Amino acid sequence: MNTLKTILKYLIIADDLDNRQTIMNFFIQLDKSNVSSQELINYIQSNKLDTATIDILNNLILLFSDIPLNFKEDDKQNDEYAQLRCFIIAEYYFHLTDYTKAIEQLVRCTQLPITKQNITVNLEIVYYRLIQSYIAISKLDLAKRVGLLYLQSNPHSELINKIVNKISHKFASVIKKPTISLCMIVKNEEEFLDGCLASVQGIVNEIIIVDTGSTDKTIEIAKEFNAKIYHFEWIDDFAAARNEALKHATCDWILYLDADERLILHDRSYIFKIINSLPNNIGAILCILESLHSKSDGSSEMHRGAYPRLFRNYGYPKIRFVGKIHEQITPSIQELGKEFVDSEIIIEHLGYNRNNEIIAKKVKRNFDLLLQLVQEEPLNGYAWFQLGQTLGRLHLTQQAINAIEFAIATNNLSKSLKASAYSTLSQFYGNSNNIEKCLDYAELSLSLSPKQQYATHLKAFALLHLKRYEEAITEFNKVLLFKNEGQDYTTTGFDIEIPIGLVYDGIKKAKEYISNEMGN
Repeated sequence: MNTLKTILKYLIIADDLDNRQTIMNFFIQLDKSNVSSQELINYIQSNKLDTATIDILNNLILLFSDIPLNFKEDDKQNDEYAQLRCFIIAEYYFHLTDYTKAIEQLVRCTQLPITKQNITVNLEIVYYRLIQSYIAISKLDLAKRVGLLYLQSNPHSELINKIVNKISHKFASVIKKPTISLCMIVKNEEEFLDGCLASVQGIVNEIIIVDTGSTDKTIEIAKEFNAKIYHFEWIDDFAAARNEALKHATCDWILYLDADERLILHDRSYIFKIINSLPNNIGAILCILESLHSKSDGSSEMHRGAYPRLFRNYGYPKIRFVGKIHEQITPSIQELGKEFVDSEIIIEHLGYNRNNEIIAKKVKRNFDLLLQLVQEEPLNGYAWFQLGQTLGRLHLTQQAINAIEFAIATNNLSKSLKASAYSTLSQFYGNSNNIEKCLDYAELSLSLSPKQQYATHLKAFALLHLKRYEEAITEFNKVLLFKNEGQDYTTTGFDIEIPIGLVYDGIKKAKEYISNEMGN
């Protein structure tokens, strides 16, 4: 081992690069197959070297004379010097500033199995050198990851802790903060616009406002937030208006909101953290849209769903909205071969928690546009699904059922939307007292999205009415479980928050029925 320490010391402090290169050539030859000790001796003797270097190399030959000189992956368990050899070769490349080759050897060094017979290298030093190599090629993220990996098993390593902290400060200073354009379309939104724009302050870099004919103070409010304002003649087409906003966006990412929406971030740096963590194949971030819907009886219910409200700016028309109403950005992202990732970003939507008169106007507007859309695109399943939802709000239940069943029959709904279509049909059939179909559609919805509160409650409701009380209690308890666990909103178009009192009331009724039957 004294010889090995001498070798390492020589490699680290030697100033004579020619001599260092000769020694490292020796190790590189060891790393090749079919090299004999005699060939290495001949190589040394054919070079004019000083006595000290020859002594070191001769000692190395003696040291390795009893083991195979070739290094192969399948030999590594039988080679007690393999880890040391990798480290020394890595040192050679590191000092030559060939950091890529140094990294290759160091990674091999960390992966080699170690036995009691191995001549090992201090792994703390190996990881330290690996981190330095990644830093040298500006791979700060990998350098930090390697350091944190080592610290998981060795949390008290002062050497690694120190360099990881140094990386963290350096990494924070070099990360490019992504830029975000807020793109909006507005008309007479003085009631809501201020709250919307205030919610994105410090998050977005520019605000693009496309106004379609405001006559109130909307424009004045937008100017207070230094918005870039453009005017667009309304042509009964939400996608066309939104695309006009996209044309003017100059930032890396685009966030789109309506005036009656607010961005909710518990940690305002979260949005940048998630963007910076994404690979290039991710084209959009799914945000959780929370929308409180008022009902005709004066009550309200919370709808939640995941929507791609934040997406990369690929430039119009590569990235564009489609659909006269309930316009979508998803198709153009999919056309580019890009994927989606979920997030904890919440957007609060206020527009459906209004008085009956305002909601009635909105529903009538939606109905007219959706009717035009399905006439123009008769096989557009998404349009038929939205038309069915709107018909339901107009209390035209049978027409709503027909529209949604046709939407499913088009066979072009996404899996998540199909889950929502089934649960909506379950609700409609339950309201029409067709309990068997209510149950069937609830189960179809749950087969696609098993952790919904909405469809699970509908199933429990149906089972209760079919006098399958034990099964109903099981499903009601699942609703309680999902309320505690939270829902993966990417598996369904939307889910509805079921009030806990309603669930307990269902359980109570089922138990009372069971008790009464036992009493009889």
